[in-house]
Amino acid sequence: MDSNKTKELLAVFASVIILFLITASLVVPALALRHFFNCTTRIANRTGNLTLNDINVCYDKVFTGAPKTIDNDILSPNSTPVSNINVNK
Repeated sequence: MDSNKTKELLAVFASVIILFLITASLVVPALALRHFFNCTTRIANRTGNLTLNDINVCYDKVFTGAPKTIDNDILSPNSTPVSNINVNK
């Protein structure tokens, strides 16, 4: 009887862990996308203009583990400076 209870508890515990991992893998990318879209929307609303460089800056700030898409030295004059972008609002 004890071995059956142990197996049942182990099965429940494994199921809970698997559900947690699946949920975490779905929620984290959604939050990152929300931060990215909020960043681009904030720039567009503030400046009335959204350049490709602004989008790349937001991408680089939100998805920090990704390869950089731009070199900050080559930003166009219409781009929002990287230091003025807050992605956590």
